[in-house]
Amino acid sequence: MYEGHVVDENKLLYFDLETNYLGDLLVNYLLPGDYTLLETYVPDGYVLNLAPQPITLIAKEIKEVTIINRKIKNDACLYLIKKSKISDIQMAASIIGIYTDSSYNNKTAEITTKKNEPVSVCDLAPNTYYVKELIAPVGYLLDSSPQTVLLEESQVATLIFKNTGIPITSENYATSVLVILLLFLGFVIYKRKNNEKKVCK
Repeated sequence: MYEGHVVDENKLLYFDLETNYLGDLLVNYLLPGDYTLLETYVPDGYVLNLAPQPITLIAKEIKEVTIINRKIKNDACLYLIKKSKISDIQMAASIIGIYTDSSYNNKTAEITTKKNEPVSVCDLAPNTYYVKELIAPVGYLLDSSPQTVLLEESQVATLIFKNTGIPITSENYATSVLVILLLFLGFVIYKRKNNEKKVCK
């Protein structure tokens, strides 16, 4: 039995879904538009498919969507989530290291987080793992609290890392303003080039 839910283009939840024992389901009465199918539960022994499945429906159309789940071969899975302490949104561009020793010398994996979705590390042998953030997202302080997790055979665990934004002080104020100005200037140049291309056409 697999479970998931459908959201529309405005990220509004439509309804939860549950497959039959064969893994099939049929959804009726959807209006034409853009939807995303998100898997939220899989039976024991399988890895959750974290990839959102976009679907565009037109009137009177029947569309088939296939979600593939990989079997866990008695190995463990670790899900990593990066959030802001203030807004609680999931953030991208954080680099997290996974180690098998408390001295952080034996690195098993290095993962870059994604925006609005967890990242997974599977095929992990049963062991105690030491996990810490190596590089924080731009504009945030490094999470200075490493985490330890004991993974048993076929176990799935989730770790959440949270970051605090870098406070603006007299020392970094000028740098922050300069970065913002450079980003704004880059955006202006990009828009101008696009407008020039349109005029040439």
